[in-house]
Amino acid sequence: MEAAMLVVICLRSQTTHMVFLMEDLQLAFMEDPTLLTTMGELMLLIMEDPTLLITTGVLMLLIMEDVIIYIMEVPILPTMEAPTDSILQVLIVLIIEDPMPPTMKVPIKTIIVITTEPPVYMEDQEAKEYPYPSTFMEVLTAAAIKALLAIMETMQHLNDRLASYLDKVRSLEQQNAQLERNIREWYERNQPSTLPDYSSFFRIIQELQGQISSTSVENARIVLQIDNNRLAADDFRNKYEMERQLASSVEADVNGLRILLEELNSEICHLQAQVENLQEELQLIKRNHGEEVNALQAQLGARVNVEVDAAPSADLNRTLFEIREQYENLMERNLREVETIFRQRTEELNREVASGSEQLQSVQTEVIDLRRTIQTLDIELQSQLSLKSALENTLAETEATFGAQLAQLQCLINNVESQLAQMRSDLERQNQEYMILMDQKNHLEMEITTYKRLLEGHDIQYVFHTGQVTELIFLKTCRPQFITTPIHNESFKRK
Repeated sequence: MEAAMLVVICLRSQTTHMVFLMEDLQLAFMEDPTLLTTMGELMLLIMEDPTLLITTGVLMLLIMEDVIIYIMEVPILPTMEAPTDSILQVLIVLIIEDPMPPTMKVPIKTIIVITTEPPVYMEDQEAKEYPYPSTFMEVLTAAAIKALLAIMETMQHLNDRLASYLDKVRSLEQQNAQLERNIREWYERNQPSTLPDYSSFFRIIQELQGQISSTSVENARIVLQIDNNRLAADDFRNKYEMERQLASSVEADVNGLRILLEELNSEICHLQAQVENLQEELQLIKRNHGEEVNALQAQLGARVNVEVDAAPSADLNRTLFEIREQYENLMERNLREVETIFRQRTEELNREVASGSEQLQSVQTEVIDLRRTIQTLDIELQSQLSLKSALENTLAETEATFGAQLAQLQCLINNVESQLAQMRSDLERQNQEYMILMDQKNHLEMEITTYKRLLEGHDIQYVFHTGQVTELIFLKTCRPQFITTPIHNESFKRK
């Protein structure tokens, strides 16, 4: 079966010729939020004619209740003619396929036209016979009966469904109550009469925890002392190594000074040998001089002494004495110069040795100070490295401890989050189920109200005026929607 929508349009016009072309007629429709107001206005327009009023009421009832009706099928006429100056009240029912987009133009499938006055033909115009029903009363009565029967059958079916639903709800409530009673009885049976007293165990646990804490503190203190002793031993070992290196350097310096002293002694011996050589040379010169003097005296003694009055000559002895004095002075001066040179060289060497010793001593002192500084810095470095390693170990232990605690807390958080998500999903599911049940409840209440209203109004008397039915066709309707289309007709007026 094909689903359809019924669109009701009331039209009042005065025309001389009406032609409905089924193939070419198009209707643009859209959803109207003021549907009830529009339908009220349409009802006001047809209040003048009881036939149209009752017919529209029955059609509206059928549309609102979504009832499937089969009354009769009449062939669609290509045209409908009416005489001049005839007043027509036309009720058009459009059956449109569903679903359709709201903005599409859909073709009209069927038109129902009802006139309140029979057509009046001209004298030279013959009346046309159409295969319509004899009276509109028969068609409408049959439609109303079938509609009421269908409504009653549907209502009976829905009442049966409601009764089964209520029975199922009552049975579920009874089962729930029984389960609650069983759970309560099980808790009452399995609940212990008196709770055990664990206070003594708690005290023992607290004492053991205190002992564990004190033992841990003592162990940490002992470990700290061991670390301190290890650091002190390392410091003493470093000091011993530094002192041994210092002693080795001092011994090397002493050996160097001994070598220098030997060199100085050899230089002194060499200088003393030079002095002795000079003294021997001096003695040799003196002896040679004495021999020369004796030889000269011997030569002078062997000659004849002739005295001549002449000018006094120079005293030879004095001359020799002067020469001797000159030689002696020269020798003494040379000796003094040699001694002076020796002393100068000796003093220079002594000064150089003294300055070298002082510089060596200062350098050795600086080296010793630097070595002590290096040793102190090495000791401090070792102590800092040991402290760093101890702190790193403590940090690693602390990180491991707190990491384990953090992992436990994260596991607890994940469990709580999963439980919370499960509770949220259960809550959403229960909320959806509650909304579905509320919708079903509201739907059932609306259906019950509608059935009550229909049952209360089943004795309504329908009175129809006779009229000519031009064309009447009803098809199955499912979820009808009313769509109002603006009518561009200046003769359309609401009274």
